[in-house]
Amino acid sequence: TVTGRLSSRESIFGSGTNLQNIPRGEMVRNLFIPDEGCIFVNADLSQAEARVVAYLSNEERLQAVFEQGGDIHKRNASLVFQKPLESVSDSERELGKRLVHAANYGIGVRKFAKTIGKSEDKARELLNTYFAIYPRIKRWHAEVQETLRKTRVLTTPLGRKRMFFGRMNDDLLREAIAYVPQSTVGDILNLGLVHAFDNMPIGWRMILQNHDAVLFQVPEATPPMLIHKFVQHFFSIPIEINRKTLRIPVDIKVGVNWGHLK
Repeated sequence: TVTGRLSSRESIFGSGTNLQNIPRGEMVRNLFIPDEGCIFVNADLSQAEARVVAYLSNEERLQAVFEQGGDIHKRNASLVFQKPLESVSDSERELGKRLVHAANYGIGVRKFAKTIGKSEDKARELLNTYFAIYPRIKRWHAEVQETLRKTRVLTTPLGRKRMFFGRMNDDLLREAIAYVPQSTVGDILNLGLVHAFDNMPIGWRMILQNHDAVLFQVPEATPPMLIHKFVQHFFSIPIEINRKTLRIPVDIKVGVNWGHLK
């Protein structure tokens, strides 16, 4: 009810299990397998919330990073640490990845420092650098705060509205900042689920919606081109934000179990 996202309390794998809490990685997810003669297809909206933030804030430089494609987190790390793309280390890429989430959603310096295992001074330096590169994100935060103070109501690009109650403080502001991108991505996925369900080929089965991804079970002999066309048609949905059209790319992976998808 908060963002419009679904919660998987029960599934065909068993009852009473929230599959959104199943750990990532092969050790556990390899245990989840499709029916005999079938494979799993995972359709994942690529960097969905960060892309929505780039358009909500009208931050053209961040939009350009996404449009260039490739390893988004590595590109951001290259800008933050001011070094060539090929010189960015794995640890710097991971820092860049965590920095995007922290900065986009207004996570405080102390919490960010704990997340990355650095001093508060280092965390503050990284956040300040990010906002210097993408200043419109900070401006968008201020706009959300002003709207919150005036009306207590925020509306997503797809028209979902939410009224925010409670004391006006940093926690409420962070919740408000996170609401619009999270709800927007949730509704894009929900729209895709509804239309895909009504048009699934014979033998296909919709298994679960997990965060920004949908897992299908399809016959093993299904042509890859059919999988690609189906997923792109129903889940790459264009939306208009600040008079610009955003179409979030969909990453498609297939495999013989949930943990081994390529």
